[in-house]
Amino acid sequence: MILVFLRNYILFEDPQTNRIFDKQIDKIPNKKSTMGLIEQITEMRIHEAEEIRDTKFVTNLLLNSDHSVEEIASFAGVSISFVEKIKEALCTK
Repeated sequence: MILVFLRNYILFEDPQTNRIFDKQIDKIPNKKSTMGLIEQITEMRIHEAEEIRDTKFVTNLLLNSDHSVEEIASFAGVSISFVEKIKEALCTK
């Protein structure tokens, strides 16, 4: 039960650390298996955290640099449409 709590309620800032943490939990012998929904929720949380991080990074580049949308997309590892969406939101504020 404690492993389920740790896996689902302790979320590290770095997504890679979360993946390593999950792999280490999977190595623990005699642990109860948690399947399906818990893994899906964890993946959703990781995805949301990554999107928040990407949004902050792109926003900072848009506000504090003269780089093109294409360059920012390349730097952030996101699509051009993602950057354009954030840029449009910033312009309407």
